[in-house]
Amino acid sequence: MSLWIYPLIFALTLLLTELVRRYAIKHNVIDIANERSSHTNPTPRGGGLGVVIVYSITIALLAWYQYLETSLEIIILFTSLPLAIIGFIDDHAHVSAKVRIVVHILTASTFVLIVGGVTQIELFDSIITLGIVGTVLTIIGLVWLINLYNFMDGIDGLAAIEAITATFFAGVCLYLLNPESKLITQHWLFAASICGFLLLNFPKAKIFMGDVGSGFIGFMLGVLMLLSYQENEKMLWVWLILLSVFIVDATLTLTSRLFRKKNLFSAHNEHLYQKISNHINSHLSTSIGVLSINVFILLPLALSVVFTDEDHLFVFLFTYVLIMLFWFVGQKKYTSK
Repeated sequence: MSLWIYPLIFALTLLLTELVRRYAIKHNVIDIANERSSHTNPTPRGGGLGVVIVYSITIALLAWYQYLETSLEIIILFTSLPLAIIGFIDDHAHVSAKVRIVVHILTASTFVLIVGGVTQIELFDSIITLGIVGTVLTIIGLVWLINLYNFMDGIDGLAAIEAITATFFAGVCLYLLNPESKLITQHWLFAASICGFLLLNFPKAKIFMGDVGSGFIGFMLGVLMLLSYQENEKMLWVWLILLSVFIVDATLTLTSRLFRKKNLFSAHNEHLYQKISNHINSHLSTSIGVLSINVFILLPLALSVVFTDEDHLFVFLFTYVLIMLFWFVGQKKYTSK
């Protein structure tokens, strides 16, 4: 496929995001800062709609012209669009957490039951068959990824940078494992579309992603992870390593709130990235910090999975122990007494 498509997707998403920004201002789809916010100025939200529309139309056209597998892309579009719709509604008028989680579960379950889940995994030189347990765990993991992406979308640029780096680097790893895979194009097109949004979300953001974007992006990251795993089992480890900063911060923060009997769905500023950003008073530095971790620590670890045939569980465990230690140290350092 010609390389011209990537800057085209970038430009179209940028244009559409700007149109969404003007629409949001006109129709008062605005985030107003409060005591738990990480921003201070009223800012339009829902900019992720540009990513949803451009990426969805792109993969539909590529499937139509048989650059991508038609049946698979129909399944992706059929299951992802309800997420975008409920997110779009939530950006305009509040939708209860119960309704949203039901949509998330139905969406994830439908996709996994049609496409298949994580059926087996290699541990200690043995192949462990997961069966129905693997299917259930895949659904739970996909639902969690949808929600954690919403939780982690709290400061300018962060969620977009995470999605771009994870998707682009995963595409590179998949290319090294299987240069003929059509999924490589799908990874990089997704990264290109989010780059178009990032230009208007970069600190200081002119528009926020909104639930329409965070839910769709979280779901698509899970979709690409699952599909690339089905082509090469190493890709499951690659993806989990590349997304480890978001997975650890969201999971440990939620677990901490659960033990303290806090409302899991109420707004708060207890994520480590929020505390760091508030402490140093800089969204830019915090987002660049996560970018640096992804590039200089997580990418080499992911590449070690690609280039070696050792037991990749050890690389996975090393990665998560490292990021968890960083989380605990950071929470202790940046939590007000």
